[in-house]
Amino acid sequence: MVTRYRNSPAVFAWELTNEPRCGADSARNLPRGPNCTPTVIVDWAKEISAYIKSLDPWHLVGVGDEGFFNEPWKQDVPYNGTNGVDTEALAKIETIDFGTYHTYPVRRLFLPNLGVSLHLTLGLVDRNA
Repeated sequence: MVTRYRNSPAVFAWELTNEPRCGADSARNLPRGPNCTPTVIVDWAKEISAYIKSLDPWHLVGVGDEGFFNEPWKQDVPYNGTNGVDTEALAKIETIDFGTYHTYPVRRLFLPNLGVSLHLTLGLVDRNA
């Protein structure tokens, strides 16, 4: 697909995947690998994004992650790395051109109300602006 559309002005960017994670949640019934850590997903993103850039150096590349952090000492799911995602490490990959953040107000189990979701979203913007 990349080689087919690499010269297309209609393509803004390539997204590696939508919401990569190490395992299941309430919406996805996926098995969790015993060795899946944020490092596994970062290494995968480095390899795949470099390959895409080798095929198409003209378009942007993003991971498509939700914006989770890897701070194991924190208890909150978006911050503690339990999903195997480290959005800050992903954004630092040389062949990744932009970061992503998916916000779903009120929908997440760990975000019981809109105020908490908005606080999380604004915190992410402040932290990375």
